[in-house]
Amino acid sequence: MSSKLHAEHNEDLCTRIISLNDFDDWVVTTAFYACIHYVEHKLFPLTENGINYPTFNRYYNDTIIARGKHISKHTLKFNLVKAHLSTVDINYKRLMDNCLTARYSNYRIGKTLAQIAVTDMAKVKAACI
Repeated sequence: MSSKLHAEHNEDLCTRIISLNDFDDWVVTTAFYACIHYVEHKLFPLTENGINYPTFNRYYNDTIIARGKHISKHTLKFNLVKAHLSTVDINYKRLMDNCLTARYSNYRIGKTLAQIAVTDMAKVKAACI
């Protein structure tokens, strides 16, 4: 599945979940995961220092794993957003942080953060499509 199709799939689920007026943690999570794939769609293939990376996973493996570095895929992708999509880096970072909170700390996110996530998703998508 292409990154764009994967993003649209997650965005569709996010839209369906928010319409239920419940499961705000999953609204935030699906919004963030939609954005992960919108960003990949926009940035890859990526040429950096004369080297072409066809996919994010190839970029991660060649620039992080192969060099013995320790950085998460989420952090690396955020660094790419800051470098290449700086107009939405704040939106992306808020989505990432709220998703990590929703998934690992406190699933009771609330309606306000769920709506902010949907708005942030729309902004990231617009920058990527």
